[in-house]
Amino acid sequence: MPGKLVAEIRQNKPFDLLEEEAVLNIARTAEVLRQKLTEFLREYQLSETQYNVLRILRGAGELGATCTQVSERMISHDPDITRLLDRMETRGLIRRERSKEDRRAVVASISPDGLALLGSMDEPLRNYLRDRMGRLGRANMELLIGQLEQVRELFTQHDQIDFQEIKSMDTAALDSKLNEMILTGKAMEAFEELYAEDVVMQENDEAPRVGKSVNREFEIAFFSGVAEWHEGRLDASAVNGDVSFGEWFMDITFKNGYRMTASQIAVRKWKDGKVVHERFFYGKH
Repeated sequence: MPGKLVAEIRQNKPFDLLEEEAVLNIARTAEVLRQKLTEFLREYQLSETQYNVLRILRGAGELGATCTQVSERMISHDPDITRLLDRMETRGLIRRERSKEDRRAVVASISPDGLALLGSMDEPLRNYLRDRMGRLGRANMELLIGQLEQVRELFTQHDQIDFQEIKSMDTAALDSKLNEMILTGKAMEAFEELYAEDVVMQENDEAPRVGKSVNREFEIAFFSGVAEWHEGRLDASAVNGDVSFGEWFMDITFKNGYRMTASQIAVRKWKDGKVVHERFFYGKH
């Protein structure tokens, strides 16, 4: 059943976001597969990328492939494909020569030794994969392939996504969580969870309070002085990038008998999931 990743990575609490758990499961699975494939290839003195290149060049046949073409077809990107091909040529697994059509291009092709090595691996690797993946059954494998293809499309189709928009979405979720905690009487819990250690807070044009410990004392003193909270509501909110805005109304009676009603604008600056600056603009009635 789902949920095994938490135990595997020895995490103390469940994931807050299902999407995060799904992505990390894919990454964890890819790493397990990579480790097992590396162990298998070690017997043939090949790395994962070298094996990938041999398969690409075998598929290219007599035409071979340029360095750019090989790089485009790789399953895992190698930042220095030229040096990778150099090592494989030195070992005698591939050959390289100038293209007859374009003398500027160098074409790589698999050598007889490379073909022989790859051929000796084919059946053992097929048997290995059948033994492991075959246990899923054909229907599950086809379903898995389709779902993984969808995941790749979801990420690659949005390479040009507006990251400012993503930041706004993340900030909106955090700000909504903070506001909800305040409205349900958990203001101090929200402060401890969602405010940075070096947070700066300010009331109107008063001197800013710097640091979480100083602001914690201020917040505790404020809430300790409240005798009755008649009303507190959030009338409007907005997010722009890493800044959030909230329009609040408060009706409070303090223990000294003073009753305060106030409309307040709270402006929060977020960084790494925490409030690093908050300023309140309000007038008392």
